[in-house]
Amino acid sequence: MKHAVVAITVASLLAAGVSAQAQISYQPAPVTKTQVFTLEARDGISCSNGTLNWPVTFIFPAGLMAQIPVIKNSDPITFNSSDQASRKGYSLAFDVLSNGRMTNIRPAGGDLALNRNAFLPAWAAGWNLGPQAKPLTGCKMTWDVKTDFSPEMARALTYEARHLRNYASGLKLSDSRSEDCRAADRRIRLKAYPEASRLSRKPGRPQWLVAEYDILANGKVKTGHRLRGSGETADLDAIEKALGQRVFYPGQAVAQCLTSFAIPAADLPVEQGVGELMTLNNTTFGSDGDGDEQKTCPAEARSRAMSFIYRPEYYPAQAARLGVEGVAMLSFDVAPWGQVRLKSSWSHPLPEFGQAASSMLTQSTFKVSERGLSGCRLLVRFVRGKDGSDENEVPGGLEDSAS
Repeated sequence: MKHAVVAITVASLLAAGVSAQAQISYQPAPVTKTQVFTLEARDGISCSNGTLNWPVTFIFPAGLMAQIPVIKNSDPITFNSSDQASRKGYSLAFDVLSNGRMTNIRPAGGDLALNRNAFLPAWAAGWNLGPQAKPLTGCKMTWDVKTDFSPEMARALTYEARHLRNYASGLKLSDSRSEDCRAADRRIRLKAYPEASRLSRKPGRPQWLVAEYDILANGKVKTGHRLRGSGETADLDAIEKALGQRVFYPGQAVAQCLTSFAIPAADLPVEQGVGELMTLNNTTFGSDGDGDEQKTCPAEARSRAMSFIYRPEYYPAQAARLGVEGVAMLSFDVAPWGQVRLKSSWSHPLPEFGQAASSMLTQSTFKVSERGLSGCRLLVRFVRGKDGSDENEVPGGLEDSAS
């Protein structure tokens, strides 16, 4: 049987009495809805040369992901399964330095939706697992993904995720407050905050609290349950005390409103000595370079040939938000005509620092030389500015932050 292709023109549709306009319909792109999740540690840390227990005080905050399924026509991902073997999890791969810092932190398979949440590896970069007798390599840790919450708890968790900005880009964010609480918030007369100088800021580790409160008819506040939080007891107590000192203009009494407060992390610097990182990443580097590099890429010739341009906007966003500093080592050659060829790189504590340094290297300028350079190495440090560590903007202006 032969197949024929028939062309239907607008004129023929009009002749048949069919509106050409009716044949064209606009289908708006579907809005990506959100789903709140938390992570619960499944087992301990297993490494190629040892094991570790996961500290119970180290918890990820709630996050938001795209509603399942993420890929069109794909099967939904099953969370919260009663069968432990089929329960979906999220895993991180990393190494552990002898000082307890995690390095080379990256997602290790797991759920596709959570891999879009870049805050997870960056959050782990602020944790310290305690001194070790030797570096641990090839480590892996898995968390169960939990999504089955009551409406009340889902509301509190969504509030937490929004405040701490733990969500993938492109998600539609909704206001977690009830209509009555939104209306009451417009009657605020006095906001009280804990004294910032008395709050302790932990390097690389924000502290936060999500709590309920009632607004009485006379405008006073009655504090309620602490729904979620992580931090020093004294700091959380100070936050709750300040909440109780808020004053509203008199009006309709409202119960079970939500508020949150975050204490930003202090900057977490990289250790000055990087010898252990060199060994862990199978590189050697003396103060003036090793013997081969001195011959093929002496420091003086490299300084004359290249002008490395540091670009602050390339600082990994999630790490900057959490005060995590980093370092990257680049190995490269420079052709006589000034073209650079990146050979390898490593970074600590996140791969994003190496990616940022590599981008800056390829955009730097190199002079033409007679013989070029080979085997060059460059150590790039990412250091937080004094004014940047205090930034803690919140989308929607719903929540409070200490600065």
